[in-house]
Amino acid sequence: MSARGECKEGTEGLVPCSNEPPGSPRRFETASLYRPGPGHNAHMLAQRSAVPPPGPCIGPRVASDPRQVRVFTPPSESSAEMRSAQILLTSLATVLLTSALARAQLLGTAADFAVLGGSTVTSTGPTVITGNAGVWPGSAATGFPPASLTGTLHLGNAVAQQAHADATTAFTSLAGMARTAELTGTDLGGLVLTPGTYFFASSAQLTSTLTLNALGNPNAVFIFQIGSTLTTASNATIIAINGAFGGNVFWQVGSSATLGTATAFQGTIIAQASITLTTGASILDGRAIALTGAVTLDSNSVSLPTIPTPGASVLLGSAALALCGTRRRRIA
Repeated sequence: MSARGECKEGTEGLVPCSNEPPGSPRRFETASLYRPGPGHNAHMLAQRSAVPPPGPCIGPRVASDPRQVRVFTPPSESSAEMRSAQILLTSLATVLLTSALARAQLLGTAADFAVLGGSTVTSTGPTVITGNAGVWPGSAATGFPPASLTGTLHLGNAVAQQAHADATTAFTSLAGMARTAELTGTDLGGLVLTPGTYFFASSAQLTSTLTLNALGNPNAVFIFQIGSTLTTASNATIIAINGAFGGNVFWQVGSSATLGTATAFQGTIIAQASITLTTGASILDGRAIALTGAVTLDSNSVSLPTIPTPGASVLLGSAALALCGTRRRRIA
């Protein structure tokens, strides 16, 4: 090693070193990576550009050293591993964009509304709405405060009118989608459903826990076509697993929907008539949209879908592992 300094071990034993004296503008432009080895202070691993070391670290770059380790090279755009990781990340971005665009195309401007009533929106107690709330063709809302919202309250204005029109279009589109299975007369409680369109000729009920399994596909869509009413029992729950996401769950209800006390619901409800959330009921990653009647709230929580989705997180983790794996394979 040069008498001018020492190579100090950095992250994972890699040591950034340079021939240039302290203060030289080229000190880190000419830096190299070394790994300490038996009988030798450091073995050069690779060139490193413009990355400051963790402390004073100057040493010779011995290109002819037969003991230097050549197994590490930072991933380059030309490496197969890097291209694979880039493809995975691009696919992830495409999935998220496709999912978001699909929801936007289906719901239009209604996608920005967590709560939208036809005649009115009423709230009792400290309801929390994450997103916009509005009314059309009515123009009144009561209970704000103590109810609060993070968005804007649109009452009988052009924004609410357009959102109502878009929600009506979405209702018709959902009703016309091809059915995967008919569940008329079947309690949703206790079922585990995979992506598809599920049809009820009349009413639908949820008395316990419904599990939605996306099978690892974060873009999976669940649609429920309900001929008349949707009701849930107290403490009923919807669980989303394996990439399922409330933002991709839609409930098209022919008349009215009522969520029982403390129900933990997921997805967007678009009801032809009214929607009632009883005390403590919540809608995670969804919306309550009533086309002609009222949305009635009582100390509830309604939050718009958020991105990234759980499934996307899994894909992102896979991409990160792919990148890490590239480097680890080269170091080992």
